[in-house]
Amino acid sequence: MLSAKQSASNNTAGPCQSPELLASSSPYPRFLTRLRLLSWYMERDGLFGALRRTAIALVPGLRAAQRRTAGVEVWEDEIQNLQPGEWVEVKSRDEILPTLDCDAKHRGLRFVPEMYDFCGRRFRVFKRVEKICIENTPDVRRISNTVLLEGGICQGGGIGCDRACFHFWREVWLRRVSPVHSVDRTARRNQHIP
Repeated sequence: MLSAKQSASNNTAGPCQSPELLASSSPYPRFLTRLRLLSWYMERDGLFGALRRTAIALVPGLRAAQRRTAGVEVWEDEIQNLQPGEWVEVKSRDEILPTLDCDAKHRGLRFVPEMYDFCGRRFRVFKRVEKICIENTPDVRRISNTVLLEGGICQGGGIGCDRACFHFWREVWLRRVSPVHSVDRTARRNQHIP
């Protein structure tokens, strides 16, 4: 049996699994992924919404035109310095939309459609995110004003992914709430408290 020291010295890889995911998996057909995503959008947004999203994704000129005509001005970060254990409420869809650019991003971080299901719900901050490992590379990048929420897990509904990653939450999408108001029927219903 190898000692911990010998085992560590035999390990030439870095301390994170993310860069190895590409080598340790096989590709899923892109066509099937797109089909599943279209099905998910139809279920979520109806036929018209799904067709609109598909057209914007497939026709190169539509996305550029959407960016030009939208004239969206992205908000600056709302710095709350949220800490682990604090309670927050995810803002409403109407409050979040103005913080996003035409690609549904705030300062480069996408607000994925599945995250709208969390709007109006209360969660405890799990941890602040200061650095992240970039998938398929050994790169580590800094990120600011971003937290992970207890129970804020991606279900992979859009593409059928089973990974169950944490959603990354910009502080501008969250509202700090007092602990007294957090232990209410909303939190109990969502089963985020004991």
